[in-house]
Amino acid sequence: MHLSQEEFMDMMVFRQTVEFKCIELAAENANEEDIKAIEDALNRMLVNKNDYKKYSQADLDFHIAVIKASHNKIFIHIINDIKNVYYFYLEELNRVLGITLESIEAHIKVFMAIKEHDVDTAKTSLNDAMKNNIEAINKVVP
Repeated sequence: MHLSQEEFMDMMVFRQTVEFKCIELAAENANEEDIKAIEDALNRMLVNKNDYKKYSQADLDFHIAVIKASHNKIFIHIINDIKNVYYFYLEELNRVLGITLESIEAHIKVFMAIKEHDVDTAKTSLNDAMKNNIEAINKVVP
């Protein structure tokens, strides 16, 4: 893996800090245009599930669309500044762990929760996905 366990965990802490709040805000604030952008990225993830590079780009687009749906200008600015680092992290995660059914299902659950403006389900879905990622990465990176 091209990310050390420390780098992976640093990104997980960032995601737990920023994404949880963004998902909460997105579930509260997303409009139809935001939901369409998230859905478009999700559909591209599904179409490209056998190509980790294309899947990773769609995965990044999904997360950026969620952050944009938060309608928080600071979070949007931050994600734009670290977009390349975030992509590298997602690509490495998808390359090393593979694109799993659990990952796809987690993204679908997050999308549906945001679409239904269900904050609790959105946060629970993200939390479960992150726990699975941590467990999987601990098996791969000593």
